[in-house]
Amino acid sequence: MFSFDANQHQPESDSFDLIPNGTYQAVIEAQQRKDSQNTGNAWLELTLVITGPQYAGRKVWDRLFFWPVQGHQSHDKMIESANRRMTSICKSIGIAGFRDPQELVNRPITIRIGVEKNKDPQYPDKNKVQAYLEPEIPALQQPRPQQPAQAAQPAAAPPASAGAPAWTQGR
Repeated sequence: MFSFDANQHQPESDSFDLIPNGTYQAVIEAQQRKDSQNTGNAWLELTLVITGPQYAGRKVWDRLFFWPVQGHQSHDKMIESANRRMTSICKSIGIAGFRDPQELVNRPITIRIGVEKNKDPQYPDKNKVQAYLEPEIPALQQPRPQQPAQAAQPAAAPPASAGAPAWTQGR
């Protein structure tokens, strides 16, 4: 049997109002690969939940197109954009990489949210994750005088292929 007492709870608010442009603390709540039935493209969808203090509990989503249809006119650009975005995510949560995107879940992250205007007036505007921001850690940015200076290491050469990360292969 199911019973409910409405006097014990608050009614719903209009929680679909847009979140104002700004920087927010959030946590990555979920990740999932999704496939388009129309285009054949696939993407990694991240669900982010704002942790507050304002707008705590509100969700925003981001899509990273690691699996666009081969031969799509923007195929390489889509993958490169996803790689750059994922690099920003990793830097924001303080990791160098991962083997499975599930490792991103439950990680705190700083995001900048903006409002994306819909080109079709039939549909409302929506929030969009504009950027993933690196945390400011002054201790890591300042040199330590007690350690001897080390010779600068040459930067690693970029990979020969700017394709999708290894964890996206074979999916």
